[in-house]
Amino acid sequence: MADCDGPDWIAEPAPCGACPLRLDASARAAAVRRLPACLLPVAMTDPEPQVRCEVARLIGDDWLPAMAWDRDAGVRLIVVGRLRPEQLTVLAGDSDARVRAAVAGRVVPSALLRLAEDDAEEVHRVARLRLGLRPHPGHRPVVPAARGKRHLM
Repeated sequence: MADCDGPDWIAEPAPCGACPLRLDASARAAAVRRLPACLLPVAMTDPEPQVRCEVARLIGDDWLPAMAWDRDAGVRLIVVGRLRPEQLTVLAGDSDARVRAAVAGRVVPSALLRLAEDDAEEVHRVARLRLGLRPHPGHRPVVPAARGKRHLM
């Protein structure tokens, strides 16, 4: 990464009040679009979800699976749209129902079987439709005791 010339805000750990890029998340998100590809992995740790969303849209396939663990569901939704279907199983147990529903829309059939009985109605519906099954009438969200709590990201 020493060969890259990028803005100094991305390499310096302490923000400087003189540079608006260091303070404004919107400006940093716009600047991410102009970064060399080698600096995008550094921007994955930006504190603002808006910046990390831009990184998720632009980052290379090799780094994308690392963003599946981002703390913001919006970032993880972008990752779901970019990962290959066989890579989506890691997000099938996501703590956010929107992410699980997005996974159900793209995931391989083996993971769909698990999502077809999900406790969130939208996830259940999407997974069963993809499997060619009708939703259970009056499906009640039930969390089996063996499943326990979902892993929080």
